[in-house]
Amino acid sequence: MVALHPLEIERDLQRFYRIDYRDRWRPGGGTSQLTYRRLLVLLDGLPAESEFRAAVLDVSPVSRIELRLVELWESWAGKAHPVRNTEEQQRERADAAEEKQEFERQREAARERNRAALAARNR
Repeated sequence: MVALHPLEIERDLQRFYRIDYRDRWRPGGGTSQLTYRRLLVLLDGLPAESEFRAAVLDVSPVSRIELRLVELWESWAGKAHPVRNTEEQQRERADAAEEKQEFERQREAARERNRAALAARNR
């Protein structure tokens, strides 16, 4: 997970802990003594609104207070808050993109099988 979200980690370490992520590659972890173990401990303690947590869980980076405000708005309005619709649309787009990638992968595999079959037939 650390390798998949380096930008989010760097921003969160700076925002919440004032730690330079580059210390991870410095001898002894640099001035912050940022070892891999310490990095994992800090990431585990990030709040809900952190970019890293949001990226890993595939949700919007929303704090508890913001979430409560959305819930209040929904209870008063009697409908879903526009933020929730945006999250749902993002998930739908991500699902569609995954389906398209899978289709393209299968299509390329079929082309490869056809090339092999034609090559075997032409021998």
